[in-house]
Amino acid sequence: MTRHLIFFIFTVILIASFVAADGQKIEYTFGKGSDVLDTIKNGLNFYKKGWTSKDIRELRLYIGADHCNGQLSLSVSQFAVADKVMAELVGNSDRFIRISQGLDMPVIFYTDILSDRIGATRSDVNMNGYYILIRRNNQGIWKVEKTQVTF
Repeated sequence: MTRHLIFFIFTVILIASFVAADGQKIEYTFGKGSDVLDTIKNGLNFYKKGWTSKDIRELRLYIGADHCNGQLSLSVSQFAVADKVMAELVGNSDRFIRISQGLDMPVIFYTDILSDRIGATRSDVNMNGYYILIRRNNQGIWKVEKTQVTF
């Protein structure tokens, strides 16, 4: 009986640790001396200028990310109100970039489209918007190499 109780307690602890790990959020940072966060803020302001809303949270923005050949491509993008699949994908993202206290931008990867949940109803993820190309310099600091509006 004691062995069964110990096994039961161990199983409950193990399951609880998996459940807790599943809900963790991942924050992406670029380090001191990086100009990436300021550039992302410029992208947010680009969208903010085109809308009457002064609250950036109402604009349905996200940051799309893609990594290739040592470069990281970021796109500050917006999804349409009617795009329920993107709303779900962005809303369920556990990855974010902290813009300021109280404002976290969700991050999705363009490969998220391969998810069974999303792939059945969607063929692509919007990569248009305020494009930012970054790369680590010799000191290991992420630096912006290029920005471009891609509409």
